[in-house]
Amino acid sequence: NLAIGNSTLRNQGSAGVVTAARKYLVTIDLSNIPSNAKEFEILYKEFGKEHAEGPFILSSLARSLVQTGRHKEAAQYFKQFQEFFPGHAAGPRVLLEEAQALLSDRQYDKSIASFQKLIVQFRGQRNFDSLVGEAYFGLGNAFEESDNFAAALEAYKEGLFLYPNKKVIELKLDRVTKRFKAKKI
Repeated sequence: NLAIGNSTLRNQGSAGVVTAARKYLVTIDLSNIPSNAKEFEILYKEFGKEHAEGPFILSSLARSLVQTGRHKEAAQYFKQFQEFFPGHAAGPRVLLEEAQALLSDRQYDKSIASFQKLIVQFRGQRNFDSLVGEAYFGLGNAFEESDNFAAALEAYKEGLFLYPNKKVIELKLDRVTKRFKAKKI
């Protein structure tokens, strides 16, 4: 048996536990995010990367850590995901989430490198336009936070037609342009 939250999952072999855990976790009370992070940590320690559900468990753990503000830990788990599961279908999204977690943790140089890695790997691939647009947006944010306004403007301009919400990019361009001009004065 594996205790998760207030529930105990009967051990039907590791596949049965994780499948039952996945069904259980889908019904979790989303308002209790810290509890969710602990539950995913339990699952990850129990099953780790070796299990068929490893990618789901690891990415869910990292996402729950982001939701609790534990960005540095989340970035480490996102990075582990990429190392453990190269070529996984969720890999590009996980790379973006790693970069975003690094940005939220104010690790600007690392976040810039991750955003740029995603852009280089997926730019020009039609199925990834939106993801690349999000990467340009994050790259612009990282440069802006680093007070590198020229690079931020360039990143926002590159993402203008790829980012899902063009108006947000236009507002960022306007704001950074004003900050850049004010810095020059």
